[in-house]
Amino acid sequence: YKGIQPAMCICYDRLALFDKYQPELRVTFDSGIRWRMEDLDLSSGSAGEHLLPHDTCLMEIKIPGTTPLWLARVLSENAIFPTHFSKYGAAYQTMLREDRSPQFGSETIHINEKGEIYCA
Repeated sequence: YKGIQPAMCICYDRLALFDKYQPELRVTFDSGIRWRMEDLDLSSGSAGEHLLPHDTCLMEIKIPGTTPLWLARVLSENAIFPTHFSKYGAAYQTMLREDRSPQFGSETIHINEKGEIYCA
């Protein structure tokens, strides 16, 4: 694709875990999620503005097929329920909210009553 170029750099620190007996089951924890729109060369390091509060960690569970019963119980007991989150979408909405790119609208990040962030 001619003319295509990076628009944003997203960096984060990831801890990835997998089940010894079911290696397709993977749980990742992303912290220190950062973004920047300048100096997009990956060789420039991982600096950027924090997207979420410092004490916030994003957990993603990749499950092939059905959730194992032990995992369903742990998630339920800790009131952890599925939600949608896009690192790029949240950074993009932050950019819009802070009016860093005047050619775009003035959308904001939407947070529901549970404190979940919805963005696309």
